[in-house]
Amino acid sequence: MTMNMWYSICSFVYQDFPNVFVTACGTNFYSQCLPPQSVNLAFSSIAMHWSRDKPRNVEGAFHHILVEDPETAEKLKQQGAEDWELLLLQRAKELAPGNLDCNFG
Repeated sequence: MTMNMWYSICSFVYQDFPNVFVTACGTNFYSQCLPPQSVNLAFSSIAMHWSRDKPRNVEGAFHHILVEDPETAEKLKQQGAEDWELLLLQRAKELAPGNLDCNFG
């Protein structure tokens, strides 16, 4: 069997749940990543802080939550809200009716 780095990460699921199919998708999550209505459970973590666009340069802060300039913070907040809406709309296309999407920061 040919293996890659994702096999070792996901293989534990296959051992106990042979009818569960795990995928790691290396595409832009602001676009549709999987076929329509094909996903029963989606889980994403540590990706929600990546913005689609940079509304302005951030100075004096390593992470957007540490921004002290109110105008910059507001622009980042607006960008985050737009990104979140788009991401959820794309995941909604992929979910089979009545199923679940979990996104964590």
